[in-house]
Amino acid sequence: MLNAFTRADAILTQHPDGSVTEPEWPTVDFIVWNPPFLGDKMMRSRMGDDYVTTLRAHYDGRVPGGADLCCYWFEKARAHVEAGRCKRVGLLATQGIRGGLNREVLKRITRTGDIFFAVSDRERVLDGANLISTKRTLTNLYNDRHAWLANAHRALDEAVFAAYGWPPSLTDDELLARLLDLNLAQSAAEAMRG
Repeated sequence: MLNAFTRADAILTQHPDGSVTEPEWPTVDFIVWNPPFLGDKMMRSRMGDDYVTTLRAHYDGRVPGGADLCCYWFEKARAHVEAGRCKRVGLLATQGIRGGLNREVLKRITRTGDIFFAVSDRERVLDGANLISTKRTLTNLYNDRHAWLANAHRALDEAVFAAYGWPPSLTDDELLARLLDLNLAQSAAEAMRG
């Protein structure tokens, strides 16, 4: 079952022979994801001209060439639902998803399905002062690699390992195997309860 987990580009596969395909996502009940955000203007400098040109050419007619990176996940998830390979999708995005060429992707979603819940801007309050949240995003927070955040993740990981009685030295494969075993045991227990 562990072979179901892959580490790969989720929106574009470039093969050694130069051909390009869209990765096959598995059939699932639902998708919940926070796709990576990278604005259109930054894509080439961060991902390279060749990749961005190939990505845009492959999704031409589905995602406008000037759309932000997260739009490719929105489109791929939309197509997955349309093909009957997923029932529901829950994706997060910044407010930029609603404007410019990004909006075309949302229009495409409403032509083949619907958007059931969306939240626009929310007022953010920190220590009683309003924040302008353009610099306070999860993406920026993780990209800046703050030491306090890395320490918080490490402490949380250690607490989870301790709660399960597992050594913190587990490899990713060992951890996935143990999590899969827990999931299978829980599923079996639920099935027996009916």
